[in-house]
Amino acid sequence: MESPWNSPSLSLTPLAESLRASLLSSSSSLSRREIACCSEALADELLSNCVPSSVCVGLARDSLVEALGIIEAYGDGRACARVSNKIGICELREGRLGEAVKYFIRQSEGSEKVKRWGGVCAGLANAGVIYLRMGEGTKAREIIERGCEVARSWEE
Repeated sequence: MESPWNSPSLSLTPLAESLRASLLSSSSSLSRREIACCSEALADELLSNCVPSSVCVGLARDSLVEALGIIEAYGDGRACARVSNKIGICELREGRLGEAVKYFIRQSEGSEKVKRWGGVCAGLANAGVIYLRMGEGTKAREIIERGCEVARSWEE
């Protein structure tokens, strides 16, 4: 099977090409943290400016999953939450609702660990909306109510 990177219809921006080249360079002296940053930046560029979006979303998700693994090893909770949110968006755009929910919940949990209450609420709200789309109203209500509780306590 041919790599999506080799798709003749894939059109990358100069920034995406440069980031990808940095990540692929065998002589690269990037640290693991720099690799994670480049992977996340590449994913952002793929999601924002590259075509076709159907190919770019999958490539972005792959870059983000790689970045998440590295970031988790460093224990950067804030970055883990941010990248989990982005993976959730990719999964949602590709129609994998169950996977998207998992990443939005992960975003919420990661945000809670670093006391980023807005991120907790956003992750729970996203997961709740997806549960509604999946026809799981009870689960949606539970998770959205949990987000409301966090929001109320955050304001106190």
